[in-house]
Amino acid sequence: MAPRHVLAVIATAVAMLAARRAHAWQEAHQTGDDVRVHVDPAGQADVEHRIRWHVVRGPLKSIELVSVDPAAVVDADVVITADDGRALTGHAIRRDERTVRVTIDEPRAVMRGNFTFDVRWHMDLVASRSLTRDGATWRLGWSAPVATDGYDAAKTVFELPAAPDAPVAIVADTGAVDEAVVASLRRDPGTDVLDLVRPHVARGEAPVWTLRVDPRALALVADPTLRPPSETKPPPEPDRVRDASVAAGLAALALAF
Repeated sequence: MAPRHVLAVIATAVAMLAARRAHAWQEAHQTGDDVRVHVDPAGQADVEHRIRWHVVRGPLKSIELVSVDPAAVVDADVVITADDGRALTGHAIRRDERTVRVTIDEPRAVMRGNFTFDVRWHMDLVASRSLTRDGATWRLGWSAPVATDGYDAAKTVFELPAAPDAPVAIVADTGAVDEAVVASLRRDPGTDVLDLVRPHVARGEAPVWTLRVDPRALALVADPTLRPPSETKPPPEPDRVRDASVAAGLAALALAF
């Protein structure tokens, strides 16, 4: 083979390799995660994550949520919304005990732009030991998935049944009110809504929250580690025989006088 033919073959191979690499190159970044946690009186939680991604170059085939509680029952159907209003679909499955993969049904539709993944799951906060006793009150510990990339304004909304004492974010180690978060409380009829915003979440960090909760908000929870039997058993029946005897004695005294 002539030298010029060899050079042509090499040039063609290099061009094809470069084209393949360019075709395979992808870039996408997580830009946020808004969470809503609705808790019912029995300690059952319905969780919604609205996870935002910015795709520089696609197609984006899947995303992974790392450090999802093993007790979470993940909804398989995922709705993906593009910034232009297009609705796409995806499916969530567990890869292992702590990782959930969301696969996009039409990757070619996720080539460039901003996309929001609506991922939902259900948790039993009592069975998962997310609720713990803390003196006369309870603690609710919560952790979101690990951030793939750093982002600002990590927002979490907790909706709990109304109780005399409102829920409050605290520092897990000290029990003091967490001053590092922006918190707002709305007390609706029958529901306490606590909005929490952490200013920044770093890459590889999981937004973690600890709440102080009034046990009266979760009146249907009867787990003995949270509510000892002495707190749940009904008051003793009145001793009607003794009461009648006392009444008869008083009547006899009155007659004697």
